[in-house]
Amino acid sequence: LSQIFSPVEEAHEMTADNGTHGASKRAFILRPVYVMLLFIAFMILHGLFVQESFLVHILVGDAVDTSQQRLVSQHRQSNWNGVSGISENGLLMDPMQRRNEISFQVDESFRKIYDKIDSEDEATRCERYGFTYTQGTKRRRVFFAALVASDSMDVIRIHATETYDIYHTVALLESNTTFSGTARDLRFRPGSDLYNFATSGVFGSSTQVFIDYWLADAPDAKGMLRESIQRETLIERWKQQGMKPDDIGVVGDIDEMFSRDFLRAAQVCNIREFQEPTASDCLKPKIVPSTIIFESSPLCRKHKKWFHPDIVLGSCVDQIGDPSARMVPVRGYQRTHGNRLKGYGRPENDYRSEIVSSGRYPLWSVQDFRSVGGASRQHNWVRVANKTGVTEWGVAFHIHNFFDDLDAVRHKYLTYGHADQNNANKTLSEISADLDIVVRCIHDLPNSANPKPNPRLEKAFKDIEGPTPIFFSNETYRQIRHEHVRKIVVDDEAKFGSYYDDDVKANSTKPKQPGH
Repeated sequence: LSQIFSPVEEAHEMTADNGTHGASKRAFILRPVYVMLLFIAFMILHGLFVQESFLVHILVGDAVDTSQQRLVSQHRQSNWNGVSGISENGLLMDPMQRRNEISFQVDESFRKIYDKIDSEDEATRCERYGFTYTQGTKRRRVFFAALVASDSMDVIRIHATETYDIYHTVALLESNTTFSGTARDLRFRPGSDLYNFATSGVFGSSTQVFIDYWLADAPDAKGMLRESIQRETLIERWKQQGMKPDDIGVVGDIDEMFSRDFLRAAQVCNIREFQEPTASDCLKPKIVPSTIIFESSPLCRKHKKWFHPDIVLGSCVDQIGDPSARMVPVRGYQRTHGNRLKGYGRPENDYRSEIVSSGRYPLWSVQDFRSVGGASRQHNWVRVANKTGVTEWGVAFHIHNFFDDLDAVRHKYLTYGHADQNNANKTLSEISADLDIVVRCIHDLPNSANPKPNPRLEKAFKDIEGPTPIFFSNETYRQIRHEHVRKIVVDDEAKFGSYYDDDVKANSTKPKQPGH
């Protein structure tokens, strides 16, 4: 402090016509550089005492006021209306004004895979999926959007590795409440490890990643309705990033991704859903994949396939495409939010007569990607002729239940979209048929161990035909992850028991039917 307000000799020279000089005098002057140091020291101490993130204070700067800084660093269950920067729909856009420096370095083994996939002849690639190719076609930009919550760093890494430098924009959204309305801490807040990793360049050196926050006070919106309302707001980031009608929108959960090869095809191939009349009428504009599911471990694969994420061309996306002469669909919550009502595309292809006669169907909200069945076919299968005939492979991946620990697994099934409060003390197999797959996989129990199994693919990873996530090409990761999941299961069984007793594990006899 003595250096901030220091006595110095200040000579005041007053030049006059007669050349006389004023006298010198002592004065206390303020040195700006020391004031700045004092301010930074104060902010450090302030951050420590009130348990707020120092990175938020330093990096966010003037982007948000004090209320918002608290808002993004901790949860407070209250009405956020009136807080500066939060929109009427409860959305706080990513407040970080300066993006993280690109610090992520791609593994050389992955780069070789990228080079092999990306350099393939486009006509050959398109033909593989039943599409055609026009020479000189400009690549379509790809915009991705997803909700995030308890997702692990593993899931982000797997998704980002598959899609490295393909997405133009990644729009992620986190809420300070679960789908059941209970309070939760923000895990992706600015300055957190997850935030820094997601914005480090892991999705690509040219991909822009944003994490926004849904902080609305909507106590009457629960379950999947709450998810729907949150998902709708993701369009705001796409708009801000300049999405155009000829761009591609991809909507999924962060643990769902198209294969790199198929995304490259979607960027350049002549695809029915991207051409007229579909690109204008928007009746069936959605591309639905056949999705391969991995449960908790790269070595535990579900036999059944999934059907997300989803793709829609920008010309049919709400607030991006042309809205003229189109009816706005009435929805289930306050008429403007949630799923479409009957006559507006739900059930599938059920439209009011005036919409049908106009030939101009409603534009698709980000939530509609997920909930409206506007696809002409689940057609995105790789068809390869080989010595055994024609093999059909999935073109997307669902990296399901890849949690870091036991608490995260159980918390999901207690609080999220399909929550069941009775799950608190059940065994993993009783909680979910998907978790039962993991239990059987870890203990190497065959499908026959369960009278009505949710079957897993009983094949070694090396024997799986068709594409697998690029990140799973790392054998060391596959083994480490599988052993980590084994520990999660064993620890859970020690605490909550197992649906399969020791004799079943030893002899693979049939137990009681697990939950489905």
